Amino acid sequence: MHNMSIFHRDIKAENVLVKENPYDKSKYFLVFTDFGVAKECYDVSLNIHSIVGTAKTGSPEQFGKSKYSLSNSDVYSMGSLLYFMLEKQYPYSTIESDNDELHK
Repeated sequence: MHNMSIFHRDIKAENVLVKENPYDKSKYFLVFTDFGVAKECYDVSLNIHSIVGTAKTGSPEQFGKSKYSLSNSDVYSMGSLLYFMLEKQYPYSTIESDNDELHK
C-alpha cells in the first residue's frame, strides 16, 4: 500500500480481513478495508497535521499538536493491531469508548 503512495491512517481490527491463500492453504493474506480517511501522497518525507483515525490504535503524534509522518503512523497502527491479535486488547486499553474515531 505504501509503495503505491497510499497511507491508510486508520488501521485497526475492524478494517482488516483475513483471506486464505488459494495456492497455499496454510498461508493467509491481510486485506485492508475502509479507505475513508486514506491519503495519497507521493512525497514520503512530507509531515502532515490532521487528526483522523481511531484513538486506541493511532500513533500518539497523530493526535497531538505537531506534524507527523504518514508512513510512521501506519506502522505504529499496524503494531497496535499485531498487539491486539496476540493479547485480545489494544496496547492502551484505557480508552473505553466504542466511539473513539476522530475525523477532522
